[in-house]
Amino acid sequence: MNKIGITKIQAVIVIAVIVIAATGGLAYYLLSQLKPAAQVVEITWWHFGGIGSEHVYARWLVEQFNKEHPNIKVKWEHKSWMQKRDILISSFITGTAPDIITQDTGSLGDFVEMGYYVPLDNFIDWDKVKALFVPEVIETVHYKGHYWGVPTYFDGAPFIAINVDAFKKAGLVDSQGNILIPTTWEELTEYAKKCQEGNPGMVGFSFPVPTYNDMVMFEAIVYQNGGRWLDPETGKPVVNDSAWKAVAQLYHDLVRVYKVSPESVVDLDYYKNIMAFLQGQSCMALGLTWFRAIQSELNITTPFKWVMAPFPMNTGKNYPRGRYPPVSMIMDATTTFYILSVSRHRNEAWEFIKWVALNGYTGKWGPGAPTGPIYGRTPATYDQWKDPKWKEVEPYLTKLFEEGKLFQGAQPTPTFRGIIELLEKHLPDAVRSVILEQKTADEAFKDLQQAAEKVLGVAG
Repeated sequence: MNKIGITKIQAVIVIAVIVIAATGGLAYYLLSQLKPAAQVVEITWWHFGGIGSEHVYARWLVEQFNKEHPNIKVKWEHKSWMQKRDILISSFITGTAPDIITQDTGSLGDFVEMGYYVPLDNFIDWDKVKALFVPEVIETVHYKGHYWGVPTYFDGAPFIAINVDAFKKAGLVDSQGNILIPTTWEELTEYAKKCQEGNPGMVGFSFPVPTYNDMVMFEAIVYQNGGRWLDPETGKPVVNDSAWKAVAQLYHDLVRVYKVSPESVVDLDYYKNIMAFLQGQSCMALGLTWFRAIQSELNITTPFKWVMAPFPMNTGKNYPRGRYPPVSMIMDATTTFYILSVSRHRNEAWEFIKWVALNGYTGKWGPGAPTGPIYGRTPATYDQWKDPKWKEVEPYLTKLFEEGKLFQGAQPTPTFRGIIELLEKHLPDAVRSVILEQKTADEAFKDLQQAAEKVLGVAG
């Protein structure tokens, strides 16, 4: 024992404790100076619908973004277009909703009113993103004072596809040998009948009925004919109107009076309708501007030439017109980016959407896509309209755009809470009942008026 009363063993222990404490303190200091490893934020994108070439491009976008942003990981998943509403609502109920979705603008009002979307005009750089788009197209995502989405293209309605070879065989040509394009309802029925007679086995005019997309086409013809879902001043439904009944009567007459459309159209959806046209089964077919999108998806090379044209206008001679100004085209941006309100990573989700737009990738959503051509998608941005590959594929639409005529009288597809239920259920029932002569147009649209008032919760 030394003079201070500790043994050598105790001294060693004390020294060891001091050394350990010192090194531990040093270790703590060194660790405290190290920056914590950045956490990777994972966001999920559900892509509703689309065609194969778009899915390839979407996965490529995700891969490129993830390479450039090591702290953000985007996960892409494809979801059914036909079940999009049910899938999205169920995901909110079960707490499994993603951060980002891409879907249509027709349902925008429905989901905004349900509190599902986040307004994008509150994010930094929104004005830069907005400036990329043709004004008429960006307005498709404008609702109640905010912009809620970023489109990639738009689908325009109503349009028809015309079999050029069948028209020529039936003698439907002018003095220069160019086919006659129907511009009125009377010409539509006349040309359909002549083409059907001149091409035995072919249907004069085919149109779809049973699904949401099919009723978007019907709705577009109604708006072209001066109809509206809601009165602009009162906000109340106005479907018990001559504009709606006239289009339903035209559908009926194409089947029952002119006999240029089969009764089976009541069960023919838009996809089968276009497929039948591309297989040479009909002279003309109703659709949107996405005819070539479906053609590329089906990988059909037609042995005949065909062209696309706007749906003919009603002169008012044989069918009444509505009380409102006619709309030349309604536009639905069917692959629009939205950020969901339940997302915990809204800033990261916006970073991805903004990256897609500001790096020119929205501008390449078309024939010039780096992963291979995407056909049948009408441009939303100025860059897309300048793409020479687009001009080569759709010279007619490009000409209308460059002349400033394409968007004259056009407007975004109608959107409000309850419209999806009306388009998916009540309107198809009304149209079908008129075609099958279960109800007159007056009876069917009186019932639709009552259904619309109930859905919207307003009195007539």
